[in-house]
Amino acid sequence: MTMDYMATDPESLLIPKYRLSDDDMHKAWAVGFIERMQGGDGYDVMSKVEHASAEQRWVSIGGWGADGWNLGDWPYVVIYCRNDPVSGMYQVAYYVEGDVTIYRYATARERNRAIDGLAFFHWRALSESWVEGIESAKDMPMKLCGPYSSKRSGLGRVLS
Repeated sequence: MTMDYMATDPESLLIPKYRLSDDDMHKAWAVGFIERMQGGDGYDVMSKVEHASAEQRWVSIGGWGADGWNLGDWPYVVIYCRNDPVSGMYQVAYYVEGDVTIYRYATARERNRAIDGLAFFHWRALSESWVEGIESAKDMPMKLCGPYSSKRSGLGRVLS
């Protein structure tokens, strides 16, 4: 991750310009899925989304940043991503208690920076200690940003 990555304000990537229209959102989320998800909880939704056809498969993101801090507030808030094979776009699905908003980006870098913004919003709302004293997503240190991997965490440094 570079300083160039950090220069983009995550909140600038969570605006209507990047949102899918309602029609496109229903197609991207999964044909027929919306009708099937009624009556379930967030974990039911996660299972159905992740077992959709390969073309429509989304992956829920459990951890974010260098140490894999919790992302969202499962099962109420779940953040998914996928690389859309049809459009070539990088997408984020933001699920909040049954409501879904999907954002699309030209690069994985933009998508990941947008997820930084969602992560910060929820960490602040949950009063997580690791964002204490940080005023906005653009002010987060690099260690709180970007996808989690064992290589970035202390565990990865011990295991490698």
